[in-house]
Amino acid sequence: WTSNSQENIKLVLVSPFAGNHVIADNIPNNGSYNWNIASDLTPATDYLLKASFVNDPLSEFLTDSQFSLSQVDNITLISPNGGEEWDLGSSHTISWTSNSQENVHIKLSSSSINILIASNITNDGSHIWVIPNNLIPGTDYRLQISLVSNNNISDYSNSNFSILAVQPSILQIEVLTDTNPSETDWSLESISTSEIILDLNGALGNPEYLYQWEAELYPDNYRFILNDSWGDGIRPAGYCKLYLNGALIYTNSTSWWFQQVYEFEVE
Repeated sequence: WTSNSQENIKLVLVSPFAGNHVIADNIPNNGSYNWNIASDLTPATDYLLKASFVNDPLSEFLTDSQFSLSQVDNITLISPNGGEEWDLGSSHTISWTSNSQENVHIKLSSSSINILIASNITNDGSHIWVIPNNLIPGTDYRLQISLVSNNNISDYSNSNFSILAVQPSILQIEVLTDTNPSETDWSLESISTSEIILDLNGALGNPEYLYQWEAELYPDNYRFILNDSWGDGIRPAGYCKLYLNGALIYTNSTSWWFQQVYEFEVE
């Protein structure tokens, strides 16, 4: 601007739609001012700048025509942002901030992979990620989150995070059959995925015989189902026992039953 006065001035951003905002309250009247436009201003097309002398608020000078302020989309990844150690099979919240409403992609990268783990999801600031057990353990993983329409508007983990291998828990199953083993069958399934881990339907053929099996289990919730078609359970001398990492966690009821269900968690 130009002025023949030495009096300090006040600059105000004016918009009938977005309201008024003071840009500078009392600055030298030297003809220029470096304005850092605040990111929280409302986008609008009817902005004007108003200048006035500090000691004479009625001395207002407006720009000749309106101008626009538009939103610049941004996105910032919050977590994982480096240094985390997450186990295979575990569940974690990926979090971010953004001023955009547009959907996002999330990519996982390392020296060995570059894969999309979430495609075109709602830009609401969080996403629950269950780490697949088939990922290669490593210490050089990073995430990238970006707007669907513009991959250049994105952010990465600031440094590497780790995905670690998990040693499986060992489930041992013992079944001592009764005199009618064909009546009995059992199954083991994941509660979260409904996947059948083991299914011993019709496999118990020998009476009064001790059967033993082992299964490697990763962190999850599981359901063990024991059936007896006659309804008398495994009686009188038979039994079913479950051991998790050597510790007894289940033994069947000695009463009469058609089915017994036991649910447990592997951490």
